[in-house]
Amino acid sequence: MTTTGAEPDDDRLLRRAVLELHSQLGADMSYGGLVDPRSGHLTIRFLQGNRTDRLHGLLIPPGVGVGGQVLAHGRPVIADVRSSRRQPGRSDWAGTDEGIRAVAAVPVRRAGAIWAVMYAATRSRDQIGSAVSDTFVEMARAFERFLAYHSGGARGDAGGGPYVRPPAPALETLLQIEAELEGLTEHAGDQAVVRDRVASIRQLLQACYGYMGEATARETAFGLTPRELEVVRFIAEGHSNAEAAKHLTVKPETVKSYLRSIMQKLGVHNRTAAVNVARRAGLLP
Repeated sequence: MTTTGAEPDDDRLLRRAVLELHSQLGADMSYGGLVDPRSGHLTIRFLQGNRTDRLHGLLIPPGVGVGGQVLAHGRPVIADVRSSRRQPGRSDWAGTDEGIRAVAAVPVRRAGAIWAVMYAATRSRDQIGSAVSDTFVEMARAFERFLAYHSGGARGDAGGGPYVRPPAPALETLLQIEAELEGLTEHAGDQAVVRDRVASIRQLLQACYGYMGEATARETAFGLTPRELEVVRFIAEGHSNAEAAKHLTVKPETVKSYLRSIMQKLGVHNRTAAVNVARRAGLLP
């Protein structure tokens, strides 16, 4: 397999990001690659929902294929495979027997440079709509913030100033939790081991929440994204979906999609109940 000069930790971070993307976005296929800082080329390294391994290890130069366009222009790209078949340079899906009909790719930056490209693809006739693409971009931005923390001293996302690394090693804590969970699956029949593992996980989570602060811990407990919290706050102020969409520079359908996700996470069935639960939980003033 072609190497990119990436550190093993980069591989692990990207793998987890691809798994999270596939789980949260609901795409038929999700994959990602790391950018070699020397050559500027992208190598596909992790895939989820794939039928074959033909994309694995694929080297993509700037300007070639969907991922190459992301590298060349530094912005998200959405492509309809059917309308792109006449175009050259489709190397990040052509001839792979994956049955892909539409694909979206988003850059992930670290320290101001494109560190990786993440893809979401569909095999259905449906196009990748604005709600899905907005969510995809938001997930990529959240991952950039995580990378900025992990890098320590690196700059945050594109709009941020100097990023100061917090004192708590949250990434290491998450990796320790992952190891403990893997241990649980290996010793599921041994109750004493399970109790010890659960106690360790609880301590790690308490330490992690202690770093994040009380408010952030509450938000994380419900699983609301920063954008979802913005939507809840706008709705709580009495704004309509259209007004919230205008302020957030998205479509009203996107706000509706966020509200569906918010209501599901908060366990309610209407926007008024969502606001009430969020307020009782301390997520709103």
